[in-house]
Amino acid sequence: MEAIEILLDCCKRKKMQVTNRGNLQMRGLKESPPHHVYQKLQEVGLASRQLQIDHLRNIMLNPTAGIDREELVDTRVWLKQIIAYMEDNPEKIATLPAKFSIGLDGGGIVGIGSRYNEIQFTATKTGEGILFHLELGGRKTFIPTNIFIAPEYLITCLDSLIEIYRQYVDSRGEGYRLRDLIQEWGVSEYWRRVTALNHFPYYTLQTNSSPSVSCDNIAAYDYKPFPKRDRINPPPGDKPHPEDTDKPHPGDADKPYPGDADKPHPGDADKPYPGDTDKPYPYNLNSFHLGLHRQKQEGLYYLGVALPLGYITRQQWQGLRELVEKSGCGEIRLTPWQSIILPNLSDDTIGETIDTLEKLGLSPRENHSRGNVVACVGKAGCKAGITESETHARMAIEYLGEGKQGKQTPNIHFSGCSKCCAQSTPRQLSFIGCWVWRDGKTVEGYKIYRGDSLIAEVTVEKAISLLPELLKEVNG
Repeated sequence: MEAIEILLDCCKRKKMQVTNRGNLQMRGLKESPPHHVYQKLQEVGLASRQLQIDHLRNIMLNPTAGIDREELVDTRVWLKQIIAYMEDNPEKIATLPAKFSIGLDGGGIVGIGSRYNEIQFTATKTGEGILFHLELGGRKTFIPTNIFIAPEYLITCLDSLIEIYRQYVDSRGEGYRLRDLIQEWGVSEYWRRVTALNHFPYYTLQTNSSPSVSCDNIAAYDYKPFPKRDRINPPPGDKPHPEDTDKPHPGDADKPYPGDADKPHPGDADKPYPGDTDKPYPYNLNSFHLGLHRQKQEGLYYLGVALPLGYITRQQWQGLRELVEKSGCGEIRLTPWQSIILPNLSDDTIGETIDTLEKLGLSPRENHSRGNVVACVGKAGCKAGITESETHARMAIEYLGEGKQGKQTPNIHFSGCSKCCAQSTPRQLSFIGCWVWRDGKTVEGYKIYRGDSLIAEVTVEKAISLLPELLKEVNG
């Protein structure tokens, strides 16, 4: 944790952000940190020995690995093996896309099934014992394979998956990802090449969560073709491209919100939520790990603490480091829900830990408001962003913190454009940035969804003003 403080000081940053991949991020850097800072990060395992592949160490574990009361395996064992594999074979992954990612889920209470890593292994109890179920992610969904790998062959399988993926990317050029491979080849051809490269045993088994697919007919679940987004969003005042999917419904831009949250926006009833709506989505996925929970170790607990949009200041980080040292919990864990977990707390340290968090401005008592609002950085830090999504999300957090929302705290999502980077799956309320017509020109606006149903398409100002009314409707 001290190494992170050194990095913050070196980069002259007063805050950083926990991302929805469970990483730490600082924006707006004009130059790379000096070599001695990298060396410090390497010493504590926060940077790769091979700096040319450091950005590709995108390995996500369930954040309660090793302490989850219901986990089938402790995935940290394989994490070390995967990191060693990558650092010993940098040439195998150096040309992979920057968004290449691997997920390891131990099958416990706190899973990562809502985070679509390109290659994901989930521990599953089967008649053959505990095996890893292989799923392939892309376009904000998982493709079922019903392929199961014995733990002792996981690295061999991963090596083959990566090598065939690398060969595909090298032959096609920059910008191609696993989703493109699957769209072009199909899952069955990909798997055929994988098993031809390295021979290892595997199982094809039925699961309750995926349709009936065998290795012989996996192609039935290949991607449907989808268009690439090549156009740049028009600046305010310009007319949108006639085929732009963010184009407002003609003639209704000046129409006020109808007040009926169950009624879809006129003309758009068949337009789906731009994220993943293929299956029912439990809205509390971002907050179910928050608060105090028993660990599998007798007499120990972990405490999940929400951060406002994932941000944490240098002063708070230093306070957390001192708390970790004093409480003896030994570590702080980052989650892909932009929050933190303090593990290994005892009955004697829980009270003091919560008091310290209160003083740091990270009170667990505010989990209900902080943990239920997510947002991307918006146009302030992304060229694709249309709206100031983070600013508007902070308004929602402030409103929720006042306790005016009613009997429950709904889940709210703000994204600056239709890419839905902050949250790929629907929430109780979603605000998706778009362009809307006003007085013969385009201005910033939001498409508002309740679940996966579009209920309004209004200007930013109107959308924010509707928030109290929408919260009341969600609460019934």
